[in-house]
Amino acid sequence: MGKHKKIKSVDPFYFGNRKQPLNRNKKVVNQAPRNTDDQEVPRKLRELMQWKQQGGKVGKAKKRTGQQEMTEQQKGKPKNTEASKAGFPVQRVGPDQPEDGRPVEEVPDFTRKPWESEKRFVERMHMATQVAYEKAKWMPDINPLEEEEKKKKQKAKTKHHVNKKREKLKAKRKERAAEEEEQRRLTDHVQFGEVVSQPPELTAKPRKATTNNKPGKKTLLLNSLLSSKSKTTTSTSKQSKKRKERSAAEQRMLEAERERVVQAYRTAKKAKLSGLAPPPVKKIIIGDI
Repeated sequence: MGKHKKIKSVDPFYFGNRKQPLNRNKKVVNQAPRNTDDQEVPRKLRELMQWKQQGGKVGKAKKRTGQQEMTEQQKGKPKNTEASKAGFPVQRVGPDQPEDGRPVEEVPDFTRKPWESEKRFVERMHMATQVAYEKAKWMPDINPLEEEEKKKKQKAKTKHHVNKKREKLKAKRKERAAEEEEQRRLTDHVQFGEVVSQPPELTAKPRKATTNNKPGKKTLLLNSLLSSKSKTTTSTSKQSKKRKERSAAEQRMLEAERERVVQAYRTAKKAKLSGLAPPPVKKIIIGDI
């Protein structure tokens, strides 16, 4: 395999000496002076001389051409403002800030110059009037009282918003402090070296809790029988007879008593509905039959 040859950039339209450097068309800066006796003044020295001529003022010396130099007549001309477009000199009148809050306007000086004719003076005066009219036409109306009232409303609105936000933050702080206090109250602090044999017993019951008897806590009949302190009491009252076991006389007496009680109930209900006092009911106590 042969050696790789490096491809060089060659200008096909150049027919001169190929051994010259590639930057042959560029201006060579690093060259020896042609005449050692005649040399240019360095740029820094030229700037220093110009600075001395200006009286030692701070700043860079600018080159001035003939077109940039101003004559005494050009220096006296007014600035190119809207009022001076008509060719009139302008002057400020009145205080710096009027009472109505409007900015100070430039008022043209309507004076006829010695070199202008009457027609030219009228034309320029008309032009200046048109400029002032157009400017006043599109200028917004400014009322200082309305502006002051608007500022007061905006200030009050901002203050109300700040106070509302401050109240919200204060309420949030109070709520957070209450939660921390509740958490601190529910936390059980155990001292060092304290021994606990069993968990605490809760004696208070919830309001809506169901009463579930625990095992071993019920009052069973067996417990009352086994207890030596409890005494058994027997009922001495006789049991009532059934209807079929009673005689005919007993049944008639019970039926009459039932009818009397029903009639007394009906009489009391009628008296209650009519607003009258119910009649006294005679109580009849029937012993065990």
